[in-house]
Amino acid sequence: MVLLRTCGLLMVILLAQSAYCKPSDSMEEVDATLNELRMKGTYSEKLTLLIADRFINIPRGRSDKAVKCSKDLLRDTTLLSNTNSEVVNFRRNLTLFVDNYNRTDSLQSIYESLAIFMDTTKHYVELPADKATTESRLIIEQLEKYNCKSVAMELIREFDSFFVDFNRLFEEGKRKNDLSQAQLDWYAKFVKLNNLKDKMVDIIVFMYL
Repeated sequence: MVLLRTCGLLMVILLAQSAYCKPSDSMEEVDATLNELRMKGTYSEKLTLLIADRFINIPRGRSDKAVKCSKDLLRDTTLLSNTNSEVVNFRRNLTLFVDNYNRTDSLQSIYESLAIFMDTTKHYVELPADKATTESRLIIEQLEKYNCKSVAMELIREFDSFFVDFNRLFEEGKRKNDLSQAQLDWYAKFVKLNNLKDKMVDIIVFMYL
């Protein structure tokens, strides 16, 4: 049986089907087999399927929304004419996201680009009102005006929810001694990560352990 963990991210579901299902299986039978793996497979298989089910699907649709709202915001003369260092830095980072994002790139490249958007907006989405500077308030107003704030909040919720479920499942696997030493070593470093971009990229690293 071919382990799912050796597969590239884009091939996870297809290889899961070929490894665990017969060519003659109907879609219902394929779904039933994968559902059984989610329930009764090894923790390595369960974690891989969780990534395939949840993590890979997060950018779909949302990435295009992030690019559109970022482009609209960057065209606004309110920010273009502002030379304050905070505004200039914000605009530079958002431009970096737009310039780097390409929906036809590898999944890892897409996540790395999307992480720039999230790192750039997350600070302002979560900034308490009493901590905001005049420039911060201006940026927040623009994020709201062009729907970037709601897109960022949706992405943050989805990733936070995924990481909670991933950590819970991994901890179960640890307790049952059903994970490799390489996976345990990876996790020991992963749980110390605070930067969302680092966590997003590191999940992809996990797939190749």
